[in-house]
Amino acid sequence: MLENLEAAGSDDKLLVSRLHQHLGEALERRLDDIAGALAAYAHAVTTTPHDGDAVRAVFRVAAPSMRWDEAAKAAILHAIATHSLDSALWTTLESVATTPAAW
Repeated sequence: MLENLEAAGSDDKLLVSRLHQHLGEALERRLDDIAGALAAYAHAVTTTPHDGDAVRAVFRVAAPSMRWDEAAKAAILHAIATHSLDSALWTTLESVATTPAAW
């Protein structure tokens, strides 16, 4: 379904992003597929980089899998899209980076 929406050039980027976030949640929480969840969340950020929830989801799953490149990319895309540095997002990134699972 996601591929069909994207292939059709859906103008509803928020819908596509939300569907990727729901996919990420299912992969992360129900199937324990962290790599798949990260890919889904990262796609959501690429689609709607201003969405802080999508960025936080990338941070959450990137830390345990040591995918700091994806976390940094999400943070940068968000900063560019919003023309600001959201201190709450940076606090979240710091929090997940200092958890024992992150190292």
